[in-house]
Amino acid sequence: MKRNSSTRQLPEEFTALDVEKQLDQFLSKTNVPERLTVSDIKDIVWNENEHNLISRLAFYFYDHVPENRFQEVLDIMQKAWNYFPHKSLNGFSPHDLVNRSKSGMEREDLQHRKDFYEVFEKRFPDKVRLVKKGEDVWEFEHPVMMQRMRSTIQHLKEAMEVMEDQEDESEDEVGDELMMRMEDSIEDFVKQEPLFFEGATFIARDLWSYGEVEEAYVVLENSVIEGRKLFPSDFVPSKHTLPWGMIDNRPYLFLLGEYATFTESIRGTLKAIPLYEELIDLNPNDNTGIRGHLATAYLKTNMPERLCELSDKFKDDLLPELVVGRLLALYKLEKKDEFKDGVVKLLKYCKHIFEEILKTSHTQPELTPGRVSVGGEDEAWLYWQEQGNIWMTTPGARELLRESLG
Repeated sequence: MKRNSSTRQLPEEFTALDVEKQLDQFLSKTNVPERLTVSDIKDIVWNENEHNLISRLAFYFYDHVPENRFQEVLDIMQKAWNYFPHKSLNGFSPHDLVNRSKSGMEREDLQHRKDFYEVFEKRFPDKVRLVKKGEDVWEFEHPVMMQRMRSTIQHLKEAMEVMEDQEDESEDEVGDELMMRMEDSIEDFVKQEPLFFEGATFIARDLWSYGEVEEAYVVLENSVIEGRKLFPSDFVPSKHTLPWGMIDNRPYLFLLGEYATFTESIRGTLKAIPLYEELIDLNPNDNTGIRGHLATAYLKTNMPERLCELSDKFKDDLLPELVVGRLLALYKLEKKDEFKDGVVKLLKYCKHIFEEILKTSHTQPELTPGRVSVGGEDEAWLYWQEQGNIWMTTPGARELLRESLG
């Protein structure tokens, strides 16, 4: 969950004191091992330093309340986040900033306030481990030190974005030196502890950007090898999962995804396919879109049946590489009637993609970093970059598409 700077619609007279009273009542009827107080929650909010912290806090309460109280947990945590002061907001709360009101705010002692990891220190293990959380569900657990290092990487990434926007070259030189020292620190830590998955991913991308391709690959491979050693004998592949919804699973899922794409770039598509398949088995909801890479990989290696099987797992999916790629798979399987029916069903959503496939020349439209317009020309062009060459090298496929469009 991203840092929330908005508030719920509450009465104008609603204050942080009201939240404290509600929170005190909530805590009094919720038994958690840490015996949390209102002060603990205020300290955590004050020292927040990562986007997922409010979700993580809510999850810790979920373990100790019945399912019918989950919404109550989320509501009270959201109120605490919105109405209590944040150090990162110069001592104001999101509610204060949204309402442009800085007068009369009660200042609190800013020294010696505990952060999230101090309050919940006993919940974290001494070393990385994989634990069973349900019948078929598992979750990674990471030591406090790695959790804090993860926040360092997040802040480093944000600082890099700011640096890229700066025009003063002298400031850039100072900033670059600081960035390099931080990167060196993270790299040293990863060398000592390859189970710091997020650090391995960060360093590999950094090495890749400098053209040190093999070095980047080795960093990822070492981390994946060490991570796989944590899977116990009773973890059953294709049955047991590492859900994306469990925040501490994400570093490993990101790592494995990065390793898979690096493998395809360096070692070839056939080597990457088992990794893509492993990721979807571990996280069947595929929140990171690995199924798109896998669909393209199946087409590149002439496995149309496997692509259709993959598509059957994601009914009503509109990921272009999967659904439009399925059309190519149907054509390769000589299922032309299904191909035509598929074109008609997808026309509403894939009009621009079909147009892009039939063009004789292709021009990149304006792209917004990190965003894609569903059904837009940018999405069509990005799809063409992935599977366009396969359409061009499949005799008759574009002609049948044109015919199907009438």
